[in-house]
Amino acid sequence: SLLGRRCGSDSVTVLIDALRNNDASDLDSAHSHIWRAAIEDHPQDRHRDELRDVLISAVRDAAVAILDENPVSGLEVVTSLLDSEYPVIRRIGIYVGGERYETAGELVWPRLTNEWVANSNYWHEIYWFLRKGFPKFRTEERARLVALLDALRGPTEGGTAHNLARQRDLLSAVVGMNDAELDGRFARLVEVNGRPGEHPDL
Repeated sequence: SLLGRRCGSDSVTVLIDALRNNDASDLDSAHSHIWRAAIEDHPQDRHRDELRDVLISAVRDAAVAILDENPVSGLEVVTSLLDSEYPVIRRIGIYVGGERYETAGELVWPRLTNEWVANSNYWHEIYWFLRKGFPKFRTEERARLVALLDALRGPTEGGTAHNLARQRDLLSAVVGMNDAELDGRFARLVEVNGRPGEHPDL
């Protein structure tokens, strides 16, 4: 955090370069959620003391600090994270957008495609982006969430039942937050698919 506040966006550039030099194949992995379950500190992250994971945490903390210190520069940093070629760096951008929703949440929405929602790599960060941001959602953002849920309705590689379960799990992030339509939709999905597991965000 101190590095981000004192050095600004250059600190994120240097840290990502260090990550790339450490092992670019990890950054490019379509399954980073297996070795890094969550961008925030989390008990499921078993490799938190390894260089790769320490650097990911450093990018995260520097980005949040820059956004707090200088929102204009911070928004540029979050944009670069979300537009990164590397999935795990995009996940950091989603995380920061959720943590600082009022400042950076709008950057996430245009990039929150159906492909991202259906991709396990981004699931944890999208879940918490929705959960933390939902009380601040405007009407159009709630409508966008409904559209993303509808896109999960039809049969895909995982099958219709799989998609209904994913809808249920995604809705569990926002259930009980004073939206009767979404609460009712969640209840109907529970009738069909049962209740979510203990950790629907994972």
